[in-house]
Parts: sequence; structure tokens; C-alpha cells
Amino acid sequence: MPGMTRVSAPVAGFVLIDSLLALLVLALALLGLGQTIARQLAETRSTQARAVALQFIDAAAEHLAVIPASPSAPFELAESELPPQWNAMLKAALPGAAASVFRTLSVPRQVRIAIAWPANERQMTTADAELQQEALGTTLAKDGHQCPPTFLCHVAYVSQ
Repeated sequence: MPGMTRVSAPVAGFVLIDSLLALLVLALALLGLGQTIARQLAETRSTQARAVALQFIDAAAEHLAVIPASPSAPFELAESELPPQWNAMLKAALPGAAASVFRTLSVPRQVRIAIAWPANERQMTTADAELQQEALGTTLAKDGHQCPPTFLCHVAYVSQ
């Protein structure tokens, strides 16, 4: 037939291999893009959780600022001085979160507010979250400077 050229078999094989390699490079590029997007979403969730924790710390600090500090018992639980709904609202906003609010030993008018939440709450069941929350409250009460390994923490010191 006039106008049609016939491609030899080795050239046709080369075009097929070239197309497959181009598809492989494209697939790898899309895989890298997908991983970047997933990492960015995880970082966004972490940043949002930290922002929520900061809002709760600010609310606690504002509430504690108007309450006079007790000089007779410098290292007492100051969480009882917070509104009762504060802790419930924290747990609703950050599932699996725990908080400790203590007056410091070194500065009597200073309060340490520590909030910790699971680094990956999707992998936890409700029972696991409750057990870890009990352990977390004990850990935060003992040492406010050490965050448990599977949690993200934010600690703030507030002067009254």
C-alpha cells in the first residue's frame, strides 16, 4: 500500500521498551509525590494537634492567673483549680490526651502545664488509649520533662 511504511521488528521492540521505561519513571515520580503528600498531611495533623494543645495551655494559664498561689504547699496539684470541663474538653479535642498541672518546687508562683497526646491515634483502640492515658498521667506527674515514647508533648511554665 502506498504511504504506509513497515517498521522492522527490532525497532518496534525498542519503542515498546522505551515506552515501558517512560511509564516506570512516571510511576516512580508519582510514588514519590504520593509519599510527600502523605508526609505533609501527617505534619499538618501534628501541627494542628500542637495548636490545640497550646490553646488549652493558654486557657489554663489565663484561668490560673487570677487564682492566688498557695505559698504553704508549693508542689501541689493545680489541676483542681481549673474548671471541671477543661479536662473533658481537652480529651474531646485531642483523643487519648492527658494533662498534668503542678506548681513547681523552685518557683512557688510558677505552674507547669504539660499536655501529651498520642503520636498516632489511629493505631490505638479505645481500651489501649485509656490504659496509656492512665500511665501517661503518672509519667507526667513524676517527670514533666520526659515525654513517653509514643506521645507528643508540650510543656509550658506559667508564672502567676
